[in-house]
Amino acid sequence: MQKFDAVIIGSGPGGAKAAKVLAENGKKVALISNQLGGECLNYGCIPAKNYLHIADIFEKITSAQILGISATDPHLDWEAMKKRKTEIVTKLAKNLKWSLEKSGITLIEGKGILTGKNSVKVNEEIFESEYIIIATGSAPVFPATLQQSENIISNREIIDLPAVPKTLLIVGGGVIGVEFASIFSTLGSKIEIVEKGSRLLPYADGEVSTEIKRIFERKGIKVSLNTEATTQTASGFEKTLVAVGRRPATENLGLDTVGVIFDKSGITTNDFMQTNVPHIFAVGDIAGKMMLANSAEFEGKLAAEKILGKNPEPLNYSAIPNTVYCLPEIASVGITEEQAKEQNIDYVTSKALSAEIAKALIVGNRDGFTKIIAEKKSRKLIGVHMIGEKSSELIAEASLALSANMTIEEFKKNIHNHPILGESIQEALQKI
Repeated sequence: MQKFDAVIIGSGPGGAKAAKVLAENGKKVALISNQLGGECLNYGCIPAKNYLHIADIFEKITSAQILGISATDPHLDWEAMKKRKTEIVTKLAKNLKWSLEKSGITLIEGKGILTGKNSVKVNEEIFESEYIIIATGSAPVFPATLQQSENIISNREIIDLPAVPKTLLIVGGGVIGVEFASIFSTLGSKIEIVEKGSRLLPYADGEVSTEIKRIFERKGIKVSLNTEATTQTASGFEKTLVAVGRRPATENLGLDTVGVIFDKSGITTNDFMQTNVPHIFAVGDIAGKMMLANSAEFEGKLAAEKILGKNPEPLNYSAIPNTVYCLPEIASVGITEEQAKEQNIDYVTSKALSAEIAKALIVGNRDGFTKIIAEKKSRKLIGVHMIGEKSSELIAEASLALSANMTIEEFKKNIHNHPILGESIQEALQKI
């Protein structure tokens, strides 16, 4: 039986970060994982964004005539795309392994199961630990009407399809759905998105949802709202991607054995990621606070600092940016206009269209806008929503302003270069 100061189950962004912070502060750490990097590195963030980057370049090449560039017969090579994706994932996995081992972390391959409040079993071996961090991530949800099969698949299977499907049904108009719609429509698949709700990206600002639907339909992507897909619906398509959501991966962890409280939304934690068993923590998707790689990493750091007795400040989730890497990109931070109404906030908004921004016209992408929401009386910034070129990069500026509790007047003091895409923020600020 081996003993550690901390045992971490799961090596995604949250688990890996917690392990490094603890090990670099002198703790003896074991990190248990079936696959280093977890869902994000192997099946989610990295593979999808690699494909989206390639799709973005291809879109630009095929529309470059407006810029004065002629390209003869450009085409995408799916096998070459998959090869590049695999090379990048493999390289990043090797880098992660090297980084963890350099920090002095013991890597244990396998599935961790809680057998006691201070013990974890892996491959029939028991490891004892003063602290345990659970970071096992999430798994795709399949509705009863669409069970997984050879042709009804999740985000895991679609990244390695043997060929690009001629027709693809995407069930679910959330983040995963719209991102893969962007990828495979560029690859030439005939796409239909079926969403049982009233709009795409139900958690996005309403104007953003309307804009991405308009852009998708212009690209030939069919969007069917207020519609429930069934096996019969799927039978009319070569492949069906089910992207209706993800669930915390709490099964077969032994949570009942140790009395850790959890429900369908995830493991219950306090502001410092502690469960109801104080020396057991949960971070990332399994905690269900915000299913993002960037928030998981900060949660892992927060849990580690709590274990180290550093009394960290709780995370300000309202200042964590959220990005949809579809084409064009969507990014947001803070609350939506709909949420402001629900919370009875007296607010004001302003919007700058991409078509008003010189750099957007220069790069040939006039779709989209930047929208700012502020409290009317205090003028405090409460939300920023962007759709357009490089939104994933530009949102960091708004996130910083929101985390600093800035008013509109304080935010206006930031002077931008000219011409840059970020002037969309400055333009929207001037209108509010």
